[in-house]
Amino acid sequence: MRVKIIIDNKEFTAISNYDIVLFLWQNSFQKEKTIEEFMVNYSRRAVLTNDENIRANSVTEFVEDLIKENHIKITETVGLN
Repeated sequence: MRVKIIIDNKEFTAISNYDIVLFLWQNSFQKEKTIEEFMVNYSRRAVLTNDENIRANSVTEFVEDLIKENHIKITETVGLN
């Protein structure tokens, strides 16, 4: 799937929700030690700066909320043949 980061119009390809979060973590200005720590801190910043509720319980919930809060957009999905 193609994923677009809304704030900077950067696009990338991912095959799973984990890949989406991994890309965001690896390209973050904040350098947390784990992907879980990244999700928690990202969620905290979203609450503090935008009053947004982004769950950090799992990569699936995290990505769902990133889409819902318009942080990312799935621009293209590929179906299985």
